[in-house]
Amino acid sequence: MDMTKAFTSAAGTHFTDARICFDRFHVMKLCGDALDQVRKQVAAEHGGLPRGAMWVLRANEANFKEKQKQLRQQICKEHGELARALSIRGFFADLWNCREEADANLHRAAVIS
Repeated sequence: MDMTKAFTSAAGTHFTDARICFDRFHVMKLCGDALDQVRKQVAAEHGGLPRGAMWVLRANEANFKEKQKQLRQQICKEHGELARALSIRGFFADLWNCREEADANLHRAAVIS
């Protein structure tokens, strides 16, 4: 369901026994926004990031050229906060591939351990 306050409030009022599941778009948008906040904070603290950093942090690594992969690796090596934020976003992106709750629990357990 949509993450707006109106939807969550109405669902809580009218569907008290329902299990709520938020949609992928809105969850991943929140993850992307959080990553962007971390990127801006790191850039401010360190006097900027290398050219192209914003795009290699936002984009899907599966579509990268070798130079872009190397830039992302360099940024993550130098800035642990960004590596962690990317990791969290990746966790949520991977979680959407789980078809069953048991699979999602295994995914979570594998990442946490």
